[in-house]
Amino acid sequence: GDISLLSQQIDITIDDRYASLTYSYRFSNGNAHNASALRYSLSIQPNTFVSYFVAELNGKIFRGQTKEKQEAQSEYNSAVDLGLNAVLLSQDHDANVVLIDTNIEAGGVAVLNITVEQFMLRRFGYYELALIVSNFYDDTYDVRSQFEHTAVTIDLHDAYGNITFVDVIAAANTAYNITNLAPDRIHVDMSVAKTAEVDNVDVSTEQLIVVRYKTNGMTQNNQLMVEPANTSAATFMHIFSYEEETALPRRVVFVLDKSGSMGITKWESAVRATIGAIQDLSDDDRMNLILFDAEVTVFADAMLQVTTNVRADSIAWIESYSSGSSTNLYDAMIAGLQLIEADIEANENAFAYINQVILVTDGQPTAGVTDSTEIQNGIFTANEALHPAMAAIFCLGIGEDSGVNWVSALNYPLLRSIATQNDGWDIRVKQSETETVLSDYYQILKSPVLGFITLQYTSNIATDAQQQLTVHSLTRNTFRGLYAGTDIVVCGKLTSDGDAPVAMTVTEVAISLTAYRMTQRLSVETRVEVVANSGGVDESAAIVERIWAYLQLKHYRETLDNPRLSATQESAYEAQALAIALKYELVTPWTSMLVVDDAQPTTTPNVTDTDRGQELDDYQNSLDLMSRSGIYSKDAGDSTTQSDSDQSERSSVRNI
Repeated sequence: GDISLLSQQIDITIDDRYASLTYSYRFSNGNAHNASALRYSLSIQPNTFVSYFVAELNGKIFRGQTKEKQEAQSEYNSAVDLGLNAVLLSQDHDANVVLIDTNIEAGGVAVLNITVEQFMLRRFGYYELALIVSNFYDDTYDVRSQFEHTAVTIDLHDAYGNITFVDVIAAANTAYNITNLAPDRIHVDMSVAKTAEVDNVDVSTEQLIVVRYKTNGMTQNNQLMVEPANTSAATFMHIFSYEEETALPRRVVFVLDKSGSMGITKWESAVRATIGAIQDLSDDDRMNLILFDAEVTVFADAMLQVTTNVRADSIAWIESYSSGSSTNLYDAMIAGLQLIEADIEANENAFAYINQVILVTDGQPTAGVTDSTEIQNGIFTANEALHPAMAAIFCLGIGEDSGVNWVSALNYPLLRSIATQNDGWDIRVKQSETETVLSDYYQILKSPVLGFITLQYTSNIATDAQQQLTVHSLTRNTFRGLYAGTDIVVCGKLTSDGDAPVAMTVTEVAISLTAYRMTQRLSVETRVEVVANSGGVDESAAIVERIWAYLQLKHYRETLDNPRLSATQESAYEAQALAIALKYELVTPWTSMLVVDDAQPTTTPNVTDTDRGQELDDYQNSLDLMSRSGIYSKDAGDSTTQSDSDQSERSSVRNI
């Protein structure tokens, strides 16, 4: 093709668990006579959001403008028709893929800076950041990269505790150097070598890199942050975890796709990971297995108490099958929910177990019920029959390793809707990573510590002036389960009462928790002190408010998947989501970001709720870094990779 990718770089800052990742690309159009267009995708992790975009088009800097989705698409199409430089960032309901349409005029150069943000939750007891590095050389995008290495830099700071452990998990083609700058500061340099092409075979063009760390202050069960600190209205973020050594017992049904499209590689990877999950089952758990292609095959007629013999028999049973024909997903899922329903009725206690259905599939439903809406509604209705102990449904979709098939070959929007409607999680995985990712997924799901959780925040909130405050605009505050080593985050708004609100300083917030541990109902009321701003985060950036906006949009997206919503309710939620996305300038299913080189470049952008003016100056000053491609040695200089045994972690726990 005419377009080349001259360089790419990823710069990351992590400040008190808030991560900002900037992906920088430099493209050129080798056609001196005609404009050339390129569409590619940027894969981002769940719980991240595109927040900012700057393009340098032939030496002029433009800030991306957030617009309603159809409006942005129309303006982009008009720019393409005129042969203008233009860039469009968009997102469908698949929140893990950002589509980037770029039109570069004849002989032109485009430098794109795309920033995604996230608040880092705990996973397996670590604060964990995952990023995807793309090599961009495959024929799918019709673009060739003109560089050998991708530079990745990470600046990590955590003011709430000394950093006691840092690790990088990456493929062999990634070299890295970890430097301790201070007890609470770490710098990481990485260089990702481009994977060699093999006879133009379409191999994986994206690599997953995981950075994880621990601090000696991360064992707190409750943290509360409020921003701005002194105002008549503020936003709060409550981070809740629960430490319990004993996991709750589960009813778990594994539902595995063995259709022909799974083939040998995906099927065997899924089987190996599932065998590991079966071996990890507790003797207190109850389980069953369902395999499906055109037909649905069930391991046992009813849920089984896990024993040594049940583990061995179920493993032998699943190993005896191979991939088959078409995909009857609907009947398999209904069968799984009916197994749990019958077991609840037989045991006469809805809250004795955490109920889970774990679906692993790679394709479109092609047998039985195939209409997506009918599938979603039928599964939701079947799960409602389990009320009040509805099952959490977790969906893992296996896609291709590269190219457009990574996005389009799998009906991921269907899987996402099934998971969100039924209070589960969804994830898309490349076929080459199936066993690793699925094994990690199973490891999290095996350790529920609380079930059927509700967090409430009362209006009687203490301030330094003993004012009465109103709590409103909560993000999602009910959860089917909480798992060991993970967090729950709830955000909301605080407003001082009275006709003439005055500035307030919130010192603590009253919180009530209800949850279940087996048959025991927990009901706790407590007051949580507000964590003082560390000074490491610029308050003007309104970090907590941006997290609130993202979680609220996520909640709206999940709510809109509810098949019980009326048309009027859908319209109301859509309107609220659009308003929030436009106000906070985020790329969402309702909004896109657009740059068109048909006007004066941005030199001093308008200051809005999210003031990004300084970033344009920072971006201009850092353009020379785009060519950086040095290789860093794991063993060089003062690099250190710490382990848990190297550090003594001090606990600072405020129990709920």
